[in-house]
Amino acid sequence: MSFFQARSTSPGFPFPFYELPEDLVYSIFEALASDTKGLGCHCAQVSKQVQRWIEPIIYRHIHLTSAPKMTLFHRTVVSHPCKSPDFFSKHVKTVSVSGISTWEALLEILYACQGVERLELAGAFLHDDLESRSPVKIGASYVWKMLRPRTLRVPGVLFLPENRHFRLTRDSPNPIFGNVTHLELSISPATKNWNWSSLSRLKKLTHLCLASSPSVAAIQLTAEYLREAIPHFPPTLVVCAFAIPYTLWHPDSQRLVEENSDLDERVVVAVKYAQASPDEEWARMVTWRYSNGDDLEVLSWSSFWKRAEAMVSRRRSMAKALQ
Repeated sequence: MSFFQARSTSPGFPFPFYELPEDLVYSIFEALASDTKGLGCHCAQVSKQVQRWIEPIIYRHIHLTSAPKMTLFHRTVVSHPCKSPDFFSKHVKTVSVSGISTWEALLEILYACQGVERLELAGAFLHDDLESRSPVKIGASYVWKMLRPRTLRVPGVLFLPENRHFRLTRDSPNPIFGNVTHLELSISPATKNWNWSSLSRLKKLTHLCLASSPSVAAIQLTAEYLREAIPHFPPTLVVCAFAIPYTLWHPDSQRLVEENSDLDERVVVAVKYAQASPDEEWARMVTWRYSNGDDLEVLSWSSFWKRAEAMVSRRRSMAKALQ
C-alpha cells in the first residue's frame, strides 16, 4: 500500500494529499528537499516512496566543510545497501570540500561521484605540505583522470610537478580540464613551474580566475603567471580574474592593481569586499571577490563572475566611445 493510499483511509489526516495528482505531490516534496534549511532529511522519513523521490535531490550538492562531515559522508558512500551502485555518480552534481578527514576518504568520495559537474577544493588544500603527499595528487591517483567537471576550483599545489599544465592528452595528461568552462586555480609559493603555453588547449574555457594565497610571495608569483597566461588565452575566454585576498597590508597595492588592470581588456583584479570601494581612485579599477568575514570564503560564483563580466563590458564600451 502506498503512502497516498494509506493516508486516504485516515479521516484525521490534516491535508488530503491523496486527492492531489502524484506529479504535484512530487513537486511539493522536491521543493521542500531543495530548501537550504535541511528539510529534505525530514521529508525522506515520510515514506519509502518519498525517500526515493527526494534522496537524489538531497545528495545533489555536497558541501564538506569539516572533517566530521567528510567522515559521515564517506561512510555513506562506501556502504549504501539501499541505493544503486551508481547512485552517487548519477545524482551528485556538486562536491565542495573545505575540511578533510583523510586523503583516502576524499579519493573514495570522488571515485563514487564521478558525474560531478562542480568540484571545489579549497581551504585545507591550500597548504604547501601537500608536496609530501604525492600519491594522492593529480597526476598520481587514477581517480582524478575519471572526473570531468565543468566548474573547477583547485589549488595548483595539488598537481604533481609534471602535471602543472593544461594538456589533455600525452605527456602526463590532465583530462580533468577537458570539460571545464569555469576554472579557479589557487596559487601558493610552492606552485612553481606551471606551463601556461598549454592554456590555449582548453577550448571550452570561458572564465578563469588566478587566485593568490595570502602572502606577498604568492601574489608576486600569481602576477607573473598572469602575464605568462595572457598570450595563450583561448578565444572562448570571456574574463580572467586576478584575485588578491589582501591589499591593505601589501607594500604597493596601487601599483599592483594598476599594472595588472591594463594587461588585457579581459583581465579584472578582484580584492576583498571592504577594499573594493575605498576613497583611492585606483581602487575603482577593481571588483570584489572575498567576503569581509573570511577572506577565503567563496561567495556565489555566479554573482562574482557577473561583476567581472560587467567590468569587461564597461571597458569595451568606453573603448568604443573613444574611437
